[in-house]
Amino acid sequence: DRRMPPELSRADYIVSSKRDPEFTAPLANASVTVVEARLVASTVINETSANVGGTVTFGVGVQNTGTSPAHGVSGSLNLPATHFNLATFGNEILAGDFVLTLNPATGLLIYSSPTPLPAGASAYSTFTITLAANAPAGPYTSPVLVTQASTLAGNVSGERSYTVNGSTDTLAIVGPPAVTAPVLGTATVNEGATVFHTV
Repeated sequence: DRRMPPELSRADYIVSSKRDPEFTAPLANASVTVVEARLVASTVINETSANVGGTVTFGVGVQNTGTSPAHGVSGSLNLPATHFNLATFGNEILAGDFVLTLNPATGLLIYSSPTPLPAGASAYSTFTITLAANAPAGPYTSPVLVTQASTLAGNVSGERSYTVNGSTDTLAIVGPPAVTAPVLGTATVNEGATVFHTV
């Protein structure tokens, strides 16, 4: 008897033979793995504190925690001119998986990976920049590191790109020492007398 058993739903069967349309076979279970790049990004400031006019070392890092290589990994980091002497960027790029480009007019740092980032791999770059002479003293928190990538290479219509806002780091900016007014050693003096004061 080739009829469908009454205890099974018709949804459990599909027609699989053109020669005998009454022949049915059960659907097989299948597992599907979603292949996609996923990123974790972070900004690291090597110094915990620095004096105005001093040099600071930044690090930008991206890790691919997904199941597929990440293509077109790129992102941005804003370095405000109120805090940094932008002309000193690039004096020393210590290490780098990324290509780093700074717009000196806006302070926007663009970084990009020239090659795909494999699943489970990380990319990291470090660079130095000088604090502005008039940088405000106090805690400074690095801007969010915005990173994006795609799972497929090139421009693929309808593909979902992946964007992540990375973690930040904090630096204590130490201002210049306070200037004290001179203190006179004698309140009143006679004309022609020597006056001692301490600065």
